[in-house]
Amino acid sequence: MIKAGLKILGLVFTLAFITAIPLALVSNAHAATVEMDWQNPEDYTDIKPNNMVGKVKYREHVIEKLQKHIEKLASQLPEQQKLVVTVTDLDLAGDVRPVGGDWIRVIRSIYIPRINLDYQLYDAEHQLIKEGTDKVKDMGFDSGINRYRDSETFKYEYAMLDDWFFKTFPQD
Repeated sequence: MIKAGLKILGLVFTLAFITAIPLALVSNAHAATVEMDWQNPEDYTDIKPNNMVGKVKYREHVIEKLQKHIEKLASQLPEQQKLVVTVTDLDLAGDVRPVGGDWIRVIRSIYIPRINLDYQLYDAEHQLIKEGTDKVKDMGFDSGINRYRDSETFKYEYAMLDDWFFKTFPQD
């Protein structure tokens, strides 16, 4: 009886694996190229590190993380498309304040995340499909359920970018 149960369990796992292969191949059918430009990040409203040491390194870290997130979102667009995004301003959720001789990012509802950007979406023939200039913000960032873990440093910015992306580029 136990051997029969193990055989059935093995078949279930095998079928699940075989079924997952085509799904993985289908998910790779999407992969638009992304071109990003971060204009004058040193002038952005708020991209300050908590400890106020290594401003340039922190700014590069923020840009890298947010760019990877936008690239991940764009991977859901058809592969022949190209998304061009120019970021003109960024204001991270919270505000950096001195507390007990150290600098910390204080998250309060009045310090909402914002990002100003221009975007263009092109098809395979390099014809413009859609373009716009958006001032993206999330006034309710700290209320409700956030789909990202608390340990994710930029969870509020990621959720805001997700909302912008799926409203701007609805999936069929």
